[in-house]
Amino acid sequence: MPKLALASSTTIFDFENGSQGWNKGIITSGSSSSGAIRLSNNNNDSIESKKVLDAPALRGMTSLTLDVNLNGNKILDRDASAIVFDQSGWKMVSLKNYLQNGTSGWQHVTIPLADFTGLNTDQGVATMIIRFWNNAAGNYDIDNIAVSNGNIVVPIDEENVVNSDEGTTPPPVEQPTESTSGNKIADFNTGRDGFDRGTVSNQTLELNNPSNGDASSTKIINSPILQNHENVELDVNLNGNYILDGDAGAVIFDQAGPKMAALKNYVNNGAAGWQHIKIPLDDFTGLNKNNGVASLSLRIWNYMPGRYQIDNIHLTGASSGNTSQNSSNINDPVTPPAAPIEETSTPQSGNNWQVKSIDSQVMSKYWKIGDEGQIRALVKADKSLGAKQIAVGINYDYPDLLQKWADIIHSEGLNVWYRGHWDEWDSWEKSEIKNGITDEEYLARTKKFILDHPSLFREGDSFTMAVESENAAWHTGIDPPAGGGPFSGWEDWREFTRQQVTESNDAFNKIGLGDKVKTNWINMNGWVAWNQLDQATVNTLGQLTLDHIIDNVDDTNTYAHQLFKGDGDGFYGYDDYYNKWHVPMIAGEWGYSTWNPNIDPKHQQELADAILQEFKSRSYILGINYWIDVGHASKLFDNDRDLHVYTPRPIANTIKQFYA
Repeated sequence: MPKLALASSTTIFDFENGSQGWNKGIITSGSSSSGAIRLSNNNNDSIESKKVLDAPALRGMTSLTLDVNLNGNKILDRDASAIVFDQSGWKMVSLKNYLQNGTSGWQHVTIPLADFTGLNTDQGVATMIIRFWNNAAGNYDIDNIAVSNGNIVVPIDEENVVNSDEGTTPPPVEQPTESTSGNKIADFNTGRDGFDRGTVSNQTLELNNPSNGDASSTKIINSPILQNHENVELDVNLNGNYILDGDAGAVIFDQAGPKMAALKNYVNNGAAGWQHIKIPLDDFTGLNKNNGVASLSLRIWNYMPGRYQIDNIHLTGASSGNTSQNSSNINDPVTPPAAPIEETSTPQSGNNWQVKSIDSQVMSKYWKIGDEGQIRALVKADKSLGAKQIAVGINYDYPDLLQKWADIIHSEGLNVWYRGHWDEWDSWEKSEIKNGITDEEYLARTKKFILDHPSLFREGDSFTMAVESENAAWHTGIDPPAGGGPFSGWEDWREFTRQQVTESNDAFNKIGLGDKVKTNWINMNGWVAWNQLDQATVNTLGQLTLDHIIDNVDDTNTYAHQLFKGDGDGFYGYDDYYNKWHVPMIAGEWGYSTWNPNIDPKHQQELADAILQEFKSRSYILGINYWIDVGHASKLFDNDRDLHVYTPRPIANTIKQFYA
């Protein structure tokens, strides 16, 4: 079928002049034009291309249209062939439901926007994603992407939506002058005024966040500066960026935990130019103005990189009488020395690592492989590299399948690292479904699972009760009343994290495996480990297990510096975490490359060798879980079609050098 002839006055993603901002794919010939974008996947692998929108691109629209040529490939269901709008989480449809599968030639596809469950067309969209995953390699051609309201077709392009928010963006105003009233915290006239991150330009603090990352800056206070004050005031320039809700754009006082106000509630969002904002201290839930404050933090997290300027932070509304703190004391805080924390495990190095794990998540969880010959072939391949553990991601709803994997892994003399949860918990992690089980039910059900299935476990195994449990909060919200998910706030999440250890320990004691199965390898991402852990939770864990991976960086030196030293702009490195918490760490997920399926195998090996050398040189590292053996860009092996033969890639030899 030829491509749809559209109105000549309409400009859309027709790829006539290149990729038009889509980050993956090559330009190929269309059936009636010179341009279409081609996405190509490898065997048992995915390809996805992303276009940044960062604007309310769908406002007033009712349908999405595009032209597709499957080139004879049969696409799979659900997120294996998906069109996705990222709007505080994925809002997705399966392309399979809208075309004739397995055909060659162009098909014109119309998808009602109402079919994207949970999508709000009046709100901003961070990105649009097109994704294919398949067992077999294939080419998929896409063209003429547009949205329509039934009468007109318009492009999905940031050039056409940048001013589509309600009203018009106010014109820039002059930089604010220094406040002469109130109790000054920072004016940045002579530098960062005690804030630990950001750059100072024109006597203002500038924070720059990377894609899908944060920019934060903290000033140590350690005094009761809020006494006799009513507000915190500051000047903000968003430079046209849209900030997100909750702690993704926040002013935070640390007072026995974060007391936060979301900036989005006080600014003209998406505006360019300076805005003066006043936040009542009463809006910081749980904040006691009469008590001391440990620190003040400014934080921005966003899908898109952005530049944000801050100036003239001060406290106002002082009643008559002396305040307990003057500005000179605020700007010259005394930081009490940190109490020494003893390491809870013997430092490890290289071949002495406790953890030499290889992750089987694709085959065990996503493909749910149950053929014993296929499982054993993979286990033997992982074992040949010196693995001590094989991480299995099968959810706890499938004990028979778990038993099959466990029996084979144990029979090969290896241990199992159980890294799953329940299907009903998975539903919290999907933006289109929010009907998962409660955290209390989760703990009780999983404890019973251990008691009911003692044959799964052997001495030396590890059991993570809820892998990356913080993900259940991203799509539901975590701070009441915005949530509706399993947690009623971050303290609830911290308590849940501690109880994962204590409840698991109690269960293993009852089946005769007390202190014989590791229960404190609780995987979490770097953001929560930095921003939401507290000392009580760290003490219960006795270590940190970080799923901490860098995307979109291929230069070896840059990658190594960011992974261990941070990027200086909100992404923290392993050394930062150790210096903050002073406990041993496991790299709970690390692999390369997690984003580029076409990475050169030699470069993959060379970068992995450099990173593993860095891990080996740090005595606080207990070991790593390499992600992943097959089925993803970071794979160690190429597999045959029948999943019985696994051919090592060059990186496998590097893993073997460090594991064997």
